[in-house]
Amino acid sequence: MNIILTLLILSILVVVHEYGHYITARIFHVKIVEFAVGMGPVILSRSKNKIKYSLRALPFGGFNRFADPLVDDEDVQLENGQVYLKDAKIWQRTIIFFAGSLFNIILAAIIVISIYFSLGVPASNGLVGSVMQGSPAQIAGIKENDIIIAVDGLATKNWESISQAITNNKNESFKLDVLRNNEIIQVSLTPQNDKENNRKTIGVYLGVIKWQLWDSIKYGIIQIFAVSTMMIKLFIEMIIGKTGVELMGPVGMISVVGSAVKEGLVSIFSFAAILSMNFAVINLFPLPALDGSKILLLGVEKLRGKALPPEKEGIFHLVGFAFFIILTIIIAYKDIVNLIK
Repeated sequence: MNIILTLLILSILVVVHEYGHYITARIFHVKIVEFAVGMGPVILSRSKNKIKYSLRALPFGGFNRFADPLVDDEDVQLENGQVYLKDAKIWQRTIIFFAGSLFNIILAAIIVISIYFSLGVPASNGLVGSVMQGSPAQIAGIKENDIIIAVDGLATKNWESISQAITNNKNESFKLDVLRNNEIIQVSLTPQNDKENNRKTIGVYLGVIKWQLWDSIKYGIIQIFAVSTMMIKLFIEMIIGKTGVELMGPVGMISVVGSAVKEGLVSIFSFAAILSMNFAVINLFPLPALDGSKILLLGVEKLRGKALPPEKEGIFHLVGFAFFIILTIIIAYKDIVNLIK
């Protein structure tokens, strides 16, 4: 299940990314031969407006195949003002290459806004979401929407401090101060021992708060900006050696997704949003085989007044592709070793 969910998340991110390239290329009348979902052999395909739309056997990834006069046969013809990608204006190609990451950022924003508006975010205080049947909290009379403000007289501000106070309390039973309908009531309970996680539990779920649509949009955008800024700073620090390099591939993601599944929908969608932002930022780095390198080469073309010779550009991307294949193998090996440990 975790493997399927991981592949599904990765596939959606890649397809959205490729759709960004696709839609902007269509806007600028760049000839597209195929838009594919998945990789490998074709399972289903249909053509519309002389573009092949295909579903492929391997359920991850996707790609756009732009027309190329050096590769395509005579059946691929330019029509109605269409141009080859290489013949589009530099600013148009820049937008096309940038659009993939832009669409991943938009997807991340939509996910975060949806979490705030539909699913809600954990309350910053000790708000009780729901109470487990037969739990110490239910027996003590704690109800949904109660706010825990103290454990045995020790004031608490959030669920982290509540959990810590309960775990550190050495008494077999203790009292909780609870705010209910603007009144403070006190209840006594005996916690259960969670041997698996080595902690005490009282049997309540964290409360969540759903925001109004406008607030969800506003804070969603703020959150996306903050996360993207943090990621860029982190990547720069990794490059200059200020921060240790921590890389994770699909194998490692399966473990992370498994943990997110246990924590619920908010964790799953939050992980997808962060991954989408990660995908967007990484793709804009000027490394061979990434969109950032293509944008960099367009800058070189603008300065030189002409494009690099195809053979030199091909060598540049071939070296980059080989680098990423080796890096993928190393990351996969590291992920597998960590899982075994």
